Amino acid sequence: MDVLFTATTTHVHHIYRVLKAISVTGKEASITVSDQGLKISVENASKSCQAHLFLNETLFSVYKFRPDLYNELETNDNINAGDATPLVATFNISLRALTGCLQIFADSTDKTTNSTNTANSAGGRDFSQRERQRANGNVGGNGKLNEISVSNQCLFVYRGPGYPFMIYFTQGLNAAVTTKCELATYDRNGSFDNPEKTEMENDYDDESQDAITIDPNSIVQKVILKGNVMEDALKELDAINTSIITIRASAKTAPHFTFISEGELGKSEYSFPNEGKILEVFLVAPPGQLYNGDIDSVMDRDDYDTTPDWVVVNSYAFATFNLIRETVFLANRINIRCDALGVMSIQSLCEGEPGCQSYIDFRFLPSEE
Repeated sequence: MDVLFTATTTHVHHIYRVLKAISVTGKEASITVSDQGLKISVENASKSCQAHLFLNETLFSVYKFRPDLYNELETNDNINAGDATPLVATFNISLRALTGCLQIFADSTDKTTNSTNTANSAGGRDFSQRERQRANGNVGGNGKLNEISVSNQCLFVYRGPGYPFMIYFTQGLNAAVTTKCELATYDRNGSFDNPEKTEMENDYDDESQDAITIDPNSIVQKVILKGNVMEDALKELDAINTSIITIRASAKTAPHFTFISEGELGKSEYSFPNEGKILEVFLVAPPGQLYNGDIDSVMDRDDYDTTPDWVVVNSYAFATFNLIRETVFLANRINIRCDALGVMSIQSLCEGEPGCQSYIDFRFLPSEE
C-alpha cells in the first residue's frame, strides 16, 4: 500500500527538545502535514493560549508527502467526496505519547552527565540549566541546540486517515537495533490548526473558528530581542510570584518596553533599555502603520519625529504567559507582536547545528480581569 507521508531525520534530539517545549501547553496535539513540513499545534485548557511548532522539510534527509493519495483513502469529515485534492493532511495525537517516544531515543544519543559533574566539582559552581546543557554539548553559546550524534535515524510514517502514526528508530551505523513506536491518531471537532508555514517575520493566520489569530493589518507593537534577555525577565517575574503581567510599550517615552508585575508582593516593573544590543527591533505605532515584513516602514516616515507618542498596554495571566519559558530557553531570537485587540504572538527561532532550525509561535488572548 502507498504511504501518504514518510520522512527520515537524524535531528531527533532537536525535534524532541522543541516538542517538549510546547508540551507544557497541553496533552493533545494537532499535526498538519504539508509539502513544506510538519506543524504541531497545541492549546491550553482555558483556550487562552496556543502554541504552534514548525518543523521545516529541510530537517529531514528524506521527505515525501502524497496528498493525491486521499483519493484512494478513507477521508475524514473535513474532506467531502468530489472536493479538490487537499494540500495538507491533519490528524490529532497524544503529545505526551509522542514526546515520550522521542525522549527515549533522544536520551540514548546524549553524552553522560559525568562531564557536567566533573565541571561542577572542579569549578565549585552551581551550574544553571543552560550552563549544564552547554557543558554536555546540547546547547551552544547562544542557546542553540547542538546535535550530538548523526549515527541514529528516525523514520516517521503515516499512511492516512484511520491509520496510526508510526515512528521507527534505528541506532548505530550498522542499523543493529530498530525500535518501532505506534501512536494512535484521531480526529476532533473544531480543529484549531492551520496549514501554512511561518517565518520569523511572516504570518500564517487562517479562518479556523478555534484559532487564536493576530490581525496583520492592525499590529501596534513589534519587538525583537535575544532569547536569553527574555529568559532573564521571566525568571525575575517568576521569582516575585507574579499573577498578572502587564506589557507596556511606548513609542517615544522611556522606559519604552516594560513588564509590570502584579502579585502577592504588590507591583514591580522590569524595563528593557531601548538599545540595539537588547531590543534588536522596537516599533510601536497606531493600527495600520506597521506592515507585515516591513519593519522599517514607520521609522522611514518623514513625519515620524513630529507624530504623537503611541502607547500600547495589555495584561495577561502570568501562569499562562509563562508557558513560553521552555521555548524561550531554547530560542536565539524572540519576536513579540501585538494587535489592536491585545492578541499577542511570541515567535521564537530555535536553532541546532547549521541548517537545523525550527519556529515556535505562541498566541495569547489578553486577560479579561
